[in-house]
Amino acid sequence: ADGQPLGISTSSTFQFARNFQPSMFQQTEVFVHFPMEGQLLRHNLDLQARFSITNLGPAGCTVVTSIDGELISERRTIPLPDSAEAMLTSPLFSLDEGQHLLEISLYDDAGDVVSDCRVLFELASWLPDPSSPPTPSSSPTLADISFGMLVSAGPRTLARTLSSYKHAGLLQKLGQLLIFVQERDPELWEIAQYFTPHVYGFHGKIGK
Repeated sequence: ADGQPLGISTSSTFQFARNFQPSMFQQTEVFVHFPMEGQLLRHNLDLQARFSITNLGPAGCTVVTSIDGELISERRTIPLPDSAEAMLTSPLFSLDEGQHLLEISLYDDAGDVVSDCRVLFELASWLPDPSSPPTPSSSPTLADISFGMLVSAGPRTLARTLSSYKHAGLLQKLGQLLIFVQERDPELWEIAQYFTPHVYGFHGKIGK
């Protein structure tokens, strides 16, 4: 693209976790299927981004994939019939623990952006390895259970709710409490950290 201004044919997709349908206007669009928006994944896994391009015509396009603003791959799609859909993957190597922004952009032969998609996700080392077998135990207990909360407003309500859990002994009996704070609201964040070290959130709002 080399800093060229976006043309009027550009469509930008900020993706949420849902099933996508091809554009009724037969526009070329890119959709990311993995990782999903806001997804929390285990650090050090061999990750492969999976995405599809709908309404990809015979001219094809150039696919540019970047993580946190750094280019990781650039390739040309093979020519396909009109309205065809291409399923593609891209490896995500050597990512640090924390939040990351995946961007996939499609360029035409003139170097203009046809469509792009951005997905925020997070890597954490404390998540269990999905490939490891579970540790056998005689019977499950409350300590084997983790629970999460999504909060977006109401600091007094959050404080009263968590205080009641604490006084009832629920926080001591359960294995882990995770709290996701919408838009990283500082007041909600401070209250949540008083009750658990596992507080997360993106600067943007996830979902409704």
